[in-house]
Amino acid sequence: MGPEGNNPKANSSSAMRASKLAAVAFAVLAASVYFAACGSSPEQTAPNSAATPTPVAESTQVKFDFPEGDYSKFGHDNEQHARLPCLVCHTREDNSAQMKFSGHIPCASCHVEHFKEPQGQICTICHTDSATGAMKEFPTLRSFNAKFDHAKHTPHTNCADCHQPARSGATFSVPTRSNSHATCFQCHSPNAQFEGKDIASCATCHEAGSPGPRLGGVRALAANFSHSAHGSKQRLSCNSCHNVRPGASRGRQMTAPAAVMHLATARGQNCATCHNGKRAFGGEDFTSCSRCHKGENFKFTAEFRSAENFARF
Repeated sequence: MGPEGNNPKANSSSAMRASKLAAVAFAVLAASVYFAACGSSPEQTAPNSAATPTPVAESTQVKFDFPEGDYSKFGHDNEQHARLPCLVCHTREDNSAQMKFSGHIPCASCHVEHFKEPQGQICTICHTDSATGAMKEFPTLRSFNAKFDHAKHTPHTNCADCHQPARSGATFSVPTRSNSHATCFQCHSPNAQFEGKDIASCATCHEAGSPGPRLGGVRALAANFSHSAHGSKQRLSCNSCHNVRPGASRGRQMTAPAAVMHLATARGQNCATCHNGKRAFGGEDFTSCSRCHKGENFKFTAEFRSAENFARF
C-alpha cells in the first residue's frame, strides 16, 4: 500500500484533485459542444471577461449572417438557441433559487456584430442602461413549462417536504413559479444525481412551451373546510383523502374528496365518507350546523333549493 493509503488527509486531497479535474473536463466538454453549435472554436472567439469581452482580431472572427429582426428580445425557441445545452448560459455555482443572467460570453461568442454596436438592441435584453451596466430584473418564466410527476416523487419524499401549512393551517402551499426553485432545490442541488442520473440540470424540470396557469388553492375551502381540523389528532394523513394518479396531467395528479355533504353520492370520497354519524358527526344532525357552516359559507346552493332536493330533508 502506498504512503497515502493510511493517511485520511492525503486521501481527501486526492479526492478533491480528482473532483476538480472532473469539473474541468466537464467544462471543456460543455464549451466544445457550445462552440460547435455556434460554428466557431474556442481559439476563434475566446473573450476573457464576462463583463467586457476582449475584442478578437478581425481576421479570426467567425461571421454569421444574421437576418433583419428585433434583437431586443431573447427567445429560447430560436433555432440556434435551442441547439445549445442549458449549462452554456445557466450555471449553478451554488444552491441559490434566484436565476441570474449569464454574462456576455455566451451571447458575444456568436453575436459579435451586435456587440460592436454601442448601446445596441441586444444590450437591452439584460440592461436598463448598457453604458452604466445597470441590469434588469431576471424575467419571469415565459417560454418554458415546468413538468412535475407526483408518482415519481412520492416513493422518495413526503408531502410535507413540498407543501407547508398556510392560512393558519386551513390549507397547504403549492410551489409555483419562482417559489418552486426554493422547494425543489432541497433535493435538486448542484451536481445532484439519483440512481446515476443527473437531476440538477434545467431540463430535469423544464421543457419548451407555455408555463401554463398558476396552480394552487383548495376548492373545499369555499365550504369552510380546514386541514388543521382533519389531521393527526383525527388519525388522518394526506393519504387518507389524496391518492396519486400516475400519468395524469399537471393539476390532476392527486385525487381529492368532493366538497359535498348533504347531496353526496356514493361515488368517490366526499365529506359524508367520514361524516356518517359513526366515524364523525353526521350530516343529518342539524342541531349544530355552525360546526361546518360559518359566515358567508352558511348558504343554500341553487341545487339544494330545488323542490325535489329540498323534499329529501
